[in-house]
Order: sequence, then structure tokens, then C-alpha cells
Amino acid sequence: MNTQTFGERIKALRKQNNMTQEQLAEALYLENKATISSYENNRRMPSADILSEMARVLGTTIDYLLNGEKEENETINQVVKIMEGLSPELQQLALEQIKLLTRLS
Repeated sequence: MNTQTFGERIKALRKQNNMTQEQLAEALYLENKATISSYENNRRMPSADILSEMARVLGTTIDYLLNGEKEENETINQVVKIMEGLSPELQQLALEQIKLLTRLS
């Protein structure tokens, strides 16, 4: 059972993504880092829209942010996040490489 709070999970994920509170606030189109601080200190909860975007930016799921429950295969979430940051040409190249790897197994 995960005993971390909502705020602790956000803070840990933000740090894993090498982001400051200010950078996360900017990525979520929030006014300033004070809002992120209030989330991390469990003084405030984000709206559903912000929560959804926060999960995307931090490379996780809404379920994990709210409940601390990870999907069975966290590796897939990591691959999706990496792929989203690539150009369409590089996405295609990466997909071809993944297909080659499946032939090896």
C-alpha cells in the first residue's frame, strides 16, 4: 500500500522529471509556483483539467496521482512519454526499432 500523500507524489515526480515548481507551473499554464507549492503541501487540489495535464506532463496517470496506484507496466508509460517528445520521423524510426527488438525475443 502506498502511504505517500497526493502532494508527496507530485513533488517526487516533479523531481524525477528534473523540474522546479516554477517549470511545472509554466507547463500547466498556471500563474506561479505558489499553486504547485499548495498542491505539494496538500493545501489545495487541482481541477480535473489541471490534474489530467499534470499527469501527462509528469509522465504518469491520474490514478497514480490521486491514489498512488501504478499501472502494471510503468515501462509503457515511460516509452509513451519519450515518443511524445519525438518528431514524427523519429517516432517512426523508434517504432521500427521496437519491431526489430520483438523479432529477437
